[in-house]
Amino acid sequence: MSAPSDKAQPEQIIIVTGLSGGGKSVVLRALEDAGYYCMDNIPTNLLVDAACSLSQSGEQRMAFGIDIRERDYLGNFESVCSRLREVGFMVEILFLEANDDALMRRFKETRRPHPLQQGEVGLRDAIRKERAAMRPMKDQSDRVVDTTAFSPHQLRDLILKTHRKDADPTLLRVNLISFGFKYGPPSEADIVMDVRFLPNPYFVEDLRDLTGLDPRVAAYVFSQPETSEFLRRFRGLLEYLIPQYRLEGKAILNVAVGCTGGKHRSPAIVLDIAAGLRNITGIVLATYHRELDMA
Repeated sequence: MSAPSDKAQPEQIIIVTGLSGGGKSVVLRALEDAGYYCMDNIPTNLLVDAACSLSQSGEQRMAFGIDIRERDYLGNFESVCSRLREVGFMVEILFLEANDDALMRRFKETRRPHPLQQGEVGLRDAIRKERAAMRPMKDQSDRVVDTTAFSPHQLRDLILKTHRKDADPTLLRVNLISFGFKYGPPSEADIVMDVRFLPNPYFVEDLRDLTGLDPRVAAYVFSQPETSEFLRRFRGLLEYLIPQYRLEGKAILNVAVGCTGGKHRSPAIVLDIAAGLRNITGIVLATYHRELDMA
């Protein structure tokens, strides 16, 4: 099969892989909307021929989905990617994962069996078995995205913002994530800030059943003298760091702010920080509230 034609911009290939339930179908649909020619569940030994054939037909942006269903072919994945690069393709390997609880919830919601869930193998064991089997592919990946805290809409939005044709590659996407420490920090976080030192609205009876998105809870959090001093210092740190990360070429910066349960203080703080950072040039801001979105 002929290699791609000699062009100023090489054809782009995104290989979307990862754990079952991690969001591969959502990502492939988003890439299709962004102008990529997408194929799912393709054996790795057919990748080079398929890519070259599509290139000769005029396709310049392609995405291929590969997962554990192709386990008989995964052993040659590294050599196939090397071959794609040798013949002139620009290859990005995108690996999608999530924590065990999120994956179990997604399979239960869709009522679809896990590919490795057979016989006496339960869902949790199947997930752990797949995680171990896919580790070599994760280690080869250019980018790992933990989708635990993402809804399908948020994941699609992320892919469209970073991969559509008119996306500005110089923009830094800053994700501000609120979470609860009792459920563990987000594994994708680059910066983690603990705000459990602030007075907790949970212990105020009228506020206990509300969230930090409610103006009454926010008013309580921001009425504390230590809150304003913390925000001044932390926002100043982010205002300094964000341009440095952008100059370094980072594409995504995940800033996680946690309180005990992720319901009151951290969502309120995340919204306030987002409002204060919107004037920074060269970034795209998004806010996510992991515990509230998963409720």
